[in-house]
Amino acid sequence: MGDDELERRLAELTRQEAAFRRVVADVEAGRPVDGVPEEELAAAKTRADEAEVRAEAAARRADEAVARAERAETQVGEVEAQADVERIRVAENEARAQAAEARVRELETQVEELARLPEPVEVPEPPVADTIEAEEDEPGSIMTLIEQAIADAHARGAPEAEEWAFYLPLLREHARPDGSLPPEFGELVESVFGDL
Repeated sequence: MGDDELERRLAELTRQEAAFRRVVADVEAGRPVDGVPEEELAAAKTRADEAEVRAEAAARRADEAVARAERAETQVGEVEAQADVERIRVAENEARAQAAEARVRELETQVEELARLPEPVEVPEPPVADTIEAEEDEPGSIMTLIEQAIADAHARGAPEAEEWAFYLPLLREHARPDGSLPPEFGELVESVFGDL
């Protein structure tokens, strides 16, 4: 049953109830009701009560229909809001994709420019000495100079004598027969013994 039919029936019941109430008011006031027997009045009252119950039920159904319509309207609004959010996300993703494409084109341009540059010229590195030796103007090998420096420090009672003596066995272990040391010991010798 549609809402229009409910409203029509409700209006009819309301009209009948109003008519019945006028009759009841006449009876209660002691006014005569023309040609209406009491049994019919009682039956009319019963029908009026039933009509009132039906009217209340119809009103409840109408209220429920209105509530359903309001819920449906709310749901439509929520769906539209979600659609708006999705449209914004799509627009943001498209903007990011365009930015990424622009960055790729920029990098491709840089790669092309680098490819047009001339090849770099390799400069040979100077040869690395393969030993640590004493200065040319100083006689003897580096090991001879280290041993002499340690002996002099002991003789003077210098505090570094003991520390220097600690390094001597290690250096002797790696020294070559001519008294030179491999180049990787150069930094160590310089940091411990300084300029010999």
